Amino acid sequence: MITDVNTCSDRERYRRDLLDIYQAALQSVHGERAVARWLSQSDGASFAVAAIGKAAPAMMQGALRALGERLLQGLVITRKGYADPRFASHERIIQMESAHPVPDESSLVAGQALLDFIRDQPEKQPLLFLISGGASSLVKVLPAGIS
Repeated sequence: MITDVNTCSDRERYRRDLLDIYQAALQSVHGERAVARWLSQSDGASFAVAAIGKAAPAMMQGALRALGERLLQGLVITRKGYADPRFASHERIIQMESAHPVPDESSLVAGQALLDFIRDQPEKQPLLFLISGGASSLVKVLPAGIS
C-alpha cells in the first residue's frame, strides 16, 4: 500500500519522525556525551585536560563524568557568556571566558593561561586536548615583537 503523504496525519507523523531523527543525531554529537563515551573506553589512565571552544564546558563535563578522580587538572576556555557555573568553585578545574568571534585582550590572557597550563604539567603527564569551534578566536599567542 502506498501512503499518501499529502494527508495531514501522514505529514505530521513524518515530521515527528524527522524531528526525532534530528534530535537523536544532535544528542549523539553533544560535547558531554561524545567525550564521555570516548573516554569510557580509556585504559584507566589519568589526564590533565584542556578544553577550548564554545563547547568546552560541555566537553569538560564529559571528561569529568568519565574520568572522575583520574581528571587530575583541567582548563576550560570558552566564549564570554558560555561558562558553566558548576566549574566556578571546582578544585581541579580553572574556567576562563574569552572573546569570540573577534579576539581581544582576553584571548591573549587565555593563550598565556593555556601555555602556562601545559608548562606546569609533569613531563610524562598525558595531556588531553578537547577543541571545538571558536578556539581560534578564544586563544591567541602573538609572536615576539608583535603587539
